[in-house]
Parts: sequence; C-alpha cells; structure tokens
Amino acid sequence: MSSTKTKKLVNNEITERLKQVIGKDKKEFALKVGISYEAIRTWCKGIYFPSGDQLIKIKELTGVDLNWLVTGIKEEKVFPSESSQEILMLLQSFQKQIDGLQRQIDVQLVGIKSLEDSKKQIKADVASINSRLFAVADTGELKKLMG
Repeated sequence: MSSTKTKKLVNNEITERLKQVIGKDKKEFALKVGISYEAIRTWCKGIYFPSGDQLIKIKELTGVDLNWLVTGIKEEKVFPSESSQEILMLLQSFQKQIDGLQRQIDVQLVGIKSLEDSKKQIKADVASINSRLFAVADTGELKKLMG
C-alpha cells in the first residue's frame, strides 16, 4: 500500500497528532500496522500522509478518532457507538413491552377481584337462601306448601 503524497500539505498539527498516535517506538508501530518503518518516518516528518487504507488500519489498531486525527476536532457524541444506540433502542422496546404486560396484568387483577367479589356475593346469597329454607322448614310452612 502506498502513501498518498501530500508534500508540504501535511500541516504540523496533523503531523503532531499522528506522532501522538504512533508513539515513541515507530518500528513497533510499523510492525503492528503492517506498514514499513520508512513510511512511518515520512508521516512523522510531514512529508507524506497515510492513505485511506492505512488510516483504517491505524484506527483498528489504536481506536483513534480519524476525524480528530485529520481535523483536530473531536466529535462529541451522546452515545459512544452505534451499538450503544442499538442497545438503548432495545431497552426502550423492552420497556414498552413490559409496560404493555403490566397493563394486561392490571386488567386481569381487576377481573380476579371482580370474580372474588362475585364469589363472596354468591356465598352470601346461598347462606341467605339456606337460612330461609330452614326457617320455612321449622315453621311447618313447607309441609303446608307440599301437601
């Protein structure tokens, strides 16, 4: 891979940022990135600038923000990565599902409460009917009705 020649167009600020990323051991960095030591030296002197492919290798190796490397401007992000944004969207989706399930549970609980109230009323009605039947039986009115 060849470097893109930008003689005297590579300003000192870019060169300094590139040196920060490369660090003191240019030979070790060259080995890690898979680029010749001479290419690294020309970048650090501001004679050449890394090609797009080389910049991608540098980013993969170091995690450097390429926008910062080229422009000196760090991009402020609310979320550090797309995966964080995806996680947030998933969490919001889960929260909506949980809220929906909670509403269903609340409706079912109201139904259960209503059934319990109905059961109590039926028990009270049965007790009242039994009480009347015994009262009628005790007074002999049942024999009169049947006979």
